[in-house]
Amino acid sequence: MKETIYPQRSQVVEDIFSRENRLDKILIIPLDHAKESHTVQFRLATGVYLLKKALTVYNDQRGVDFLITQIEKICKKHHIKKQNVAICCEDPHSYMVNFIHAVRLRGYRFASVNATEASKYRSNTRASSDELDLTGISQAVINRRAMDVEPVDELYTNLKYATRSRVKLIRNQTSIKNRIHKCVDILFPGFLCESNTGLTPFSEGCLWLLENRFSVVKIKRMSPKYLLNGLKKHRVHNVPFVVDKVKSYAEKVLAPPAEIVAYQQKSLAGKVSLFRNIRAELHREENEAVRYLLQTPGFYILSIPGIATVYATNLIAEYGNPTKWRGADKMASYAGIASRQKQTGGEKRKTPTGQHLPRDCNRILKDYLLQAAQHTGTSLHPFRKISPSYDGSHTLQQHYQHVESIEGKSRLRNAKYLIKIIIKLVDEERFYFPEKHWLSPEFAPRNDDHILLYQNTIQRVKDKLKGYDISGIDPEKNYLYKEEQHLKDLIEFKNMNQ
Repeated sequence: MKETIYPQRSQVVEDIFSRENRLDKILIIPLDHAKESHTVQFRLATGVYLLKKALTVYNDQRGVDFLITQIEKICKKHHIKKQNVAICCEDPHSYMVNFIHAVRLRGYRFASVNATEASKYRSNTRASSDELDLTGISQAVINRRAMDVEPVDELYTNLKYATRSRVKLIRNQTSIKNRIHKCVDILFPGFLCESNTGLTPFSEGCLWLLENRFSVVKIKRMSPKYLLNGLKKHRVHNVPFVVDKVKSYAEKVLAPPAEIVAYQQKSLAGKVSLFRNIRAELHREENEAVRYLLQTPGFYILSIPGIATVYATNLIAEYGNPTKWRGADKMASYAGIASRQKQTGGEKRKTPTGQHLPRDCNRILKDYLLQAAQHTGTSLHPFRKISPSYDGSHTLQQHYQHVESIEGKSRLRNAKYLIKIIIKLVDEERFYFPEKHWLSPEFAPRNDDHILLYQNTIQRVKDKLKGYDISGIDPEKNYLYKEEQHLKDLIEFKNMNQ
């Protein structure tokens, strides 16, 4: 029998309510944050407000000092212990990072409430004000609907910033590509279609042409030799074929009106320059995410077929520090891939009935998790290229094919299974091997076949890391370096005992 009917979401809130039996000795401080100043109220867990009017707290050092002073006065007046104080707010923005950090240095703990969750507990659902928002936040905490605000650390905080920045940069990159398409549709319609010109859109050779007063008229006048040398310089394959195709296609295209060519050329050149900068920044953020991934146990999920660096970095970034993971079911629920259930109470209670997937979930995590589930389910293990007796099947692929055969929801079910495997790999710090090898606790790669499999796995991970700068990472924190040293020790041990 459970000790409480409330879900255990926040360890901070759960610790306070489990330690203190008297609700009038628990102080909840709801905070409605804003960029310049925050609105703060003080409320006991019984629901009683201690102030007639909410306070305004500035988002700077003065505000931190003022807030701490008010907390100490109220705690002294009502005989409330410092460890029984919980400051809570809606999901904090970037401008709250420094404020939360400064308050935490004073010994107080933070919890966050989802904005949708807080709106359910407001006393008035039709109107919105600071007072109503504070009521919704505090009431959500009393009903244990809060989450912990993770402390800032070097690895997982920076990893999350890098991956989320990459997601936004991809959206910006897509937006600027669409704008470039509009300019090209006027200056040289159909140029960005590879079947028309033989030139890969947005490759270096393509961008070289676009940023230099680009138009169909200029391409017609350009000498084949100049075009040939320029495309060679920008590493275009099969240049003579591309030059002939571009020239022949230019003869079929209608020229744009002369009155708008100059402006469109300048606009296109600026957009191409912006596209280059976005692409460079995108690679830099992705490279930083990979560097942080190599310093976490999440590195081991790179050994799963179909999981590349983008999937691995985003999954680990969104789930955070593995020491705080709460089991496969709760992790699936957090990702929004577990259907909600409804069950009536009383003597005639019915069995739980499944409902729709939740909308208030981590959508970034959900997208990447479902994509990763499909890729792992449709990718064979590369070890089949080395071992003739192995057909390339592995646990995730077999599970995906089984669900497909019974016409089930293959991506959802494989995503849940993928979470269980990720937990095991990260917890035990081991690679994902084909078939049932990775499940066997006595598996030790010491004979020739296992050492070959171990070598192949490390090499596959290194292939996924090509193009990234991973130099300068502390060897004691670099999991790839540790595995290479482990493999080297195994080979030396085997050679000494032959």
